[in-house]
Amino acid sequence: MTRTKVYIKTFKKRLLEKLALYLILLLAAFALESIFKSIFLWEKYVIVFFVTVLISTNEAVSIYENILEINPQLTLLKSLIALSKSSNKKAIEIAEKKIEQLEISVVQKLDDERAEKNTHDKTQ
Repeated sequence: MTRTKVYIKTFKKRLLEKLALYLILLLAAFALESIFKSIFLWEKYVIVFFVTVLISTNEAVSIYENILEINPQLTLLKSLIALSKSSNKKAIEIAEKKIEQLEISVVQKLDDERAEKNTHDKTQ
């Protein structure tokens, strides 16, 4: 086999392994999202969306970097790499804000339940 054929075979194998891994990750995120929806009564699939964005931008950067390594004259890929990395960072920032909002709402809900329990106990 030539070197190119070995490279393509290895590339396909790694790509299939990544796809399987990311499929498992997305299914786990979907299950976790379903659990959170039942506990916190969410309306949207936030976790699945962010996991999908993070995976896709991470893979896009990886693919762009590999293509750029093969053919360094493609200057457009440098800007696509920067764009993908910035969208990945933005998605992480949004996810961190959502987690903080969730923590605040959970604490508020617990405080409200405690206050309600205390008033209920006082009336009895």
